Amino acid sequence: MQAVSNTYSSKINTDYSQGALPLGRGKRMQTHFLHKAGQTLMLAASLLPLALSSASSQQYHVTDLGVLSGFQESYANQINNSGQVVGDSYIFNSSIEGSLWDSGNLTGLGSGIQANGINNSGQIAGYEGNDAIIWQNGSITNLGILSGDRYSRGVGIEDGGMVVGWSVGDTIDQAFFYGMTPVFTYKMIGLGTLGGYASWANAINYNAVISGSSYLSGNSVSHAFACNPHFEYLGHVFIGTTYPSMTDLNPTWPYRTDANGMNNNNLIVGDQWESNLNSFPVVWQFDQNTGSIDWEDSFALPYSDASYSCAANAINNNNMAVGSYWSSSHSVACLWDMNGDVWDLNTCIALSAGWHLYNAQGINDNGQIVGAGANPGGSTHGFLLTPIALSGMHFKYGSLIGGNKDTGTISLNYPAVFNTRIFLSSSNPAVVSVPASLTVRAGHSSAGVAAKTAAVSTNTTVTITATYNGHSVSSAITVEP
Repeated sequence: MQAVSNTYSSKINTDYSQGALPLGRGKRMQTHFLHKAGQTLMLAASLLPLALSSASSQQYHVTDLGVLSGFQESYANQINNSGQVVGDSYIFNSSIEGSLWDSGNLTGLGSGIQANGINNSGQIAGYEGNDAIIWQNGSITNLGILSGDRYSRGVGIEDGGMVVGWSVGDTIDQAFFYGMTPVFTYKMIGLGTLGGYASWANAINYNAVISGSSYLSGNSVSHAFACNPHFEYLGHVFIGTTYPSMTDLNPTWPYRTDANGMNNNNLIVGDQWESNLNSFPVVWQFDQNTGSIDWEDSFALPYSDASYSCAANAINNNNMAVGSYWSSSHSVACLWDMNGDVWDLNTCIALSAGWHLYNAQGINDNGQIVGAGANPGGSTHGFLLTPIALSGMHFKYGSLIGGNKDTGTISLNYPAVFNTRIFLSSSNPAVVSVPASLTVRAGHSSAGVAAKTAAVSTNTTVTITATYNGHSVSSAITVEP
């Protein structure tokens, strides 16, 4: 499963010469807990300045995902590795319909259907009427409800078609897992709670680890949880599935915690609340073998407001996380890496795009991000951010007599948001030399490069490589005697 958010807990533009650098780096400013090797340690974090730090730049092209005909606004909820996006179009306090955006086309899934998650096979988890469903290519599989319940909601779906969500009854609401039974049929299984009256599952990954939130005994506070159904075999024969109890991701914390998204590395992201009702973004490492937490840490905040709400909603398999930050002064979509860096995504798009991005909900393994924001017309629409990256390099001749110069073009997939430095190298600089770097100017999608060749005695092929943000493209030049 790609790393994307499936949660409902969270419903400026600066011009840097090398792209949008992170707004902050390091640990959080308040006290938090770190769980490691079975121990709980209190970390008294000092006040750290939210200063720029040296890290890879981030810049994106923004695409308006549009809205279904007859509706007013839209949200994007999740994206798979093929770039397919699921979301909803709605009329405020009225009707809503799930949608699938694929290669520039927005398709409605049907009246009354809501779309929450999508896997890499294009299967969509959501609900229609009272029942959780899987939607695929216009066909609907009804997942039903837990026995005695009134309705269910499908939220997360992994690549094999296993679904998680929640089912609502008269006395208890509980997270469910929809998967295979010993007789090779699919069934909805209740996962219980952490002792309270309700639980809900938001995500399931490739390892069949499930994460979500549940009320504790007494029903005064809810905590993030994880659990891992075990598939049991006798020899090579599948004999059943067992469902271990939920693991409270921070049992010593006295306030609310939420698990919103998860990747295949069993990193779970969410938010943790404090006594003053501020919430900050957190990440847990879950050990599915022991059913315990290896460690917990928190992401940096993009701004230092006194009162705020900040949550991580999704994390991809490259361990890049996205979410949102809200305060009286800011409402922004955020990006985090595991080095302690944070970006306000509004600083990563062109000012001329006219967008304000206020929530990032999903991120795939290609680094594409989806969420919601105010488009240039002021309407709330789903957005797609595509990383600006190298798309190719081409030289005019490619083969020439030594001592002459070849000229080429290095291209980006979209116009650069900022002046963008591209690093160059030659596999044999004694034969073909190129500058150490060049700059693609803001608003442009290419730049020229000159390659100088030296005299040779035999045909010699040299590879020229351009690198930006960890990604490279190459082109060969053959020098002749």
